[in-house]
Amino acid sequence: MLGVSWFWVSWFIALGYGNMGAMSFVEDLSSWSAEDLSYLMERRPDLLPASDRGLAAVAKKAATAMSLGRVLVSADVGMLVVAEAIVAKHPATVDELDELLGTGDSTAVLDSVDRLRRCGVVVVDRPSGAGQAVIKPVGSLRDLLHRPLGLGPSFVELADNLPSETIDRLAKAVRAKGNSKETRRSPTIRAIAHRLTDPAMVEKIMVDAPPEARDLLEELVAHRSPAIPLPTGYPYRSLDPGDPLAWLMDAGLVISVTDSGAELPRELVMAGMPTGLAPEAVLRSIDVRPVQGLSADVVSGATADQANRLLDGTETVLRMVGNGEVSIRKAGGVGPREIKRLARACRLEPLDVARILELAAIARLIRVDGANLATTELASRWWSLARRRRYLVLVRAWLGADHFLSRGLVEGVSPDRMAALGDVEPVAAASAGRAVALATMCRLEDGAAFQPEQLAAAVVWQGPNLWGAGEPPPEVLVQWTIEEAELLGLVSSNVPGPTVRALIASDETALDQAVQAAMTEDQEKLVLQSDMTAVAFGPLAPSITKSLAEMTERDELANDGRTPAFRFTETSIRNAFDRGWDTESITGF
Repeated sequence: MLGVSWFWVSWFIALGYGNMGAMSFVEDLSSWSAEDLSYLMERRPDLLPASDRGLAAVAKKAATAMSLGRVLVSADVGMLVVAEAIVAKHPATVDELDELLGTGDSTAVLDSVDRLRRCGVVVVDRPSGAGQAVIKPVGSLRDLLHRPLGLGPSFVELADNLPSETIDRLAKAVRAKGNSKETRRSPTIRAIAHRLTDPAMVEKIMVDAPPEARDLLEELVAHRSPAIPLPTGYPYRSLDPGDPLAWLMDAGLVISVTDSGAELPRELVMAGMPTGLAPEAVLRSIDVRPVQGLSADVVSGATADQANRLLDGTETVLRMVGNGEVSIRKAGGVGPREIKRLARACRLEPLDVARILELAAIARLIRVDGANLATTELASRWWSLARRRRYLVLVRAWLGADHFLSRGLVEGVSPDRMAALGDVEPVAAASAGRAVALATMCRLEDGAAFQPEQLAAAVVWQGPNLWGAGEPPPEVLVQWTIEEAELLGLVSSNVPGPTVRALIASDETALDQAVQAAMTEDQEKLVLQSDMTAVAFGPLAPSITKSLAEMTERDELANDGRTPAFRFTETSIRNAFDRGWDTESITGF
């Protein structure tokens, strides 16, 4: 089952039962405008192959659990909460859904219903008279949201487990008409289910209940229909007559579903919570309010500096990996000692180097080769690209990554224990969540900054299921996304730069201009000083850097940390001879 239920509803609270078949949905689709149909295909591209066979095929495909599940994965909180309310109580009007939820915002409920309708998740039946429209779920939605709003099964679903005598007693108690002997899915059962949502009717049934039974019912209602354990040996060994659970089961308010468990019908929870099941659920989108940031020029310069620093660090790591200088520890991955050594060579923080290793692996530039890391065949092709193209390869690899660079690196791990390239479980929708985060921050005007906590709330509201359930919580994943975007030179001081804006806008011309302005070109000239130090005023072409690395030593003293400097020494020349260089090739270089 898809995990889209009460987990996300509760996360945001701190801030008839018939399915609609394909024919009912296809009747609704036939009345849609071309604009609505186009939107449906845009939001649900898996329906495109079926569109060649007509609306009936589209409706059939759209009603399947797999197709509906894809919608729910990317649905916002308003859509998820209202979808669960529709499954819990349908058919229902907007006012009835608002009353069930207790939000007191029927406009927000209506907007959520409309988003669900446009995505083909619900059908809205508009009566010809003055009555309100009735909302019904499409296809397998009830199967996906099998415990809507944290509720248990409905009375209709549980009634098959009740004897006819109990149904008759309930029907008399709530004055439900019908004949329970016809079938378990009879109008009587449906009438009982409807009456059980009325607190007055529940009180009528409970009029003679002992205090212990009343207390137990209140406790079960407060816990939203939990699974109720039954004693070993049930039903062959009955409950003690004085047990309050026995009284509720005899009354038909608690229904056994297995020999070891019972359920409270969801209707009793609806009746027992008159203020609503999700009164503080956030149905409206969360706006990201801009705060004072930096000027566009300052942001461009800062992101450009970071982009060049990232690429320089990646190239240094690849050279060391290509020379067989980076080993893999026995437990797997690159250990903290190797990361610190790489960090000194790259002049970066260990955490950034660990993330660069993860990024290089995602871009398929490095691989594990026995006890060492090795570069791939793709790495040699990567080196042949222009500098700005090499940078874009890294950015696009990050955008499409199925996990976060920071996972496993910062989850309570001290720098002395940090390891990279370990086993990391992919997050199926990590790429989609990353895109939502970047798109949300890019809605701000140029130079405007965002508050990370507010951005996280806004981003997760738009698609909570994109971030997965459990640990770490989604706000941490959004914070990792921000930090990784800063590492890649897409964001600076919580202000999105020109490169990420062009990426989100899918503007290839603007992207090329932004990257070209940010990335310095490869240099092919250097100055040889009297102390035999070679200085390059900018990043050197990969072929030149490779040659210098084989015949010189990186000069720490002559380097300000950004200007490449290399020193020719007796030792470095001797090492060059060992690597196959000779006098003529060195002087020729």
